[in-house]
Amino acid sequence: MRTSFTLLIVVALVVQYSGTYCRVLPPSPGACNPTSCFTNCHNSIGVGAIGECVAGGCQCTYCTPPKSK
Repeated sequence: MRTSFTLLIVVALVVQYSGTYCRVLPPSPGACNPTSCFTNCHNSIGVGAIGECVAGGCQCTYCTPPKSK
């Protein structure tokens, strides 16, 4: 259930920032708490970043806004 919810958030971010650059960082090893993971990624990277617990630990994903033309 949480994985599905997180994937929906990622899809929403990608749609919102279509035409942007999105990157998935390697997971931080160790035990993962979903709330802490999300908060830590959001606080360390900024707006547009989310954290998800994966098999390897906490994994951050972020998208940069499109560049102005």
